[in-house]
Amino acid sequence: MWKPAALAVALPLAAAIARAQISTGATPVYHGTLKIVRPAVGTLDKSTGIGTLRVRGWRWKLKEGSNGIFPTREPLVVALGEDSFRLDAGSLTPSRNRKVFRYSAPHPGPRAFRSFRIARRAGGSYLVSFTLIGLDLSQLVMYNPVCENLAVIVGDDDGFTGVALKTRPAFSPHVAIPHPCKPPAWPWLNQS
Repeated sequence: MWKPAALAVALPLAAAIARAQISTGATPVYHGTLKIVRPAVGTLDKSTGIGTLRVRGWRWKLKEGSNGIFPTREPLVVALGEDSFRLDAGSLTPSRNRKVFRYSAPHPGPRAFRSFRIARRAGGSYLVSFTLIGLDLSQLVMYNPVCENLAVIVGDDDGFTGVALKTRPAFSPHVAIPHPCKPPAWPWLNQS
């Protein structure tokens, strides 16, 4: 039989564990915001439509009420339009103080993350940096600019924005995301 003192300790502990559930899938439930702090840059092979993209220091603000993210124990996805890149749970390595989590590809393949870094900041926000290779940028061969959805998903949390993909100068091999745009509907936004 539980004694009142033991019950008083066990109930708050169980509630805290229930609130901080680790997601085993990368399907967003909590939709935060992703802010472009500085332009992303990359390259485009105009003959294939395949390119690279380097994002540095974008700010991700989790949705209020989120149960938080657990970068070492939850899968991670970066999605740009219909294209997505995934890192399995356990791929990110934490720093000593567990505020910065990193991934660096040992030998990146033709389509992969080259690197990913997420750093926790005060106030519940994160700074996100990553490099993708083998990204489908074929729309930029015909159209310039192109507005696409971009999301960083860790477990059941995402940071979402619309991005204006363009080549600079027009129709050159140099890609940039200088600012946000009003994106087409994001597939997960209507599920919450």
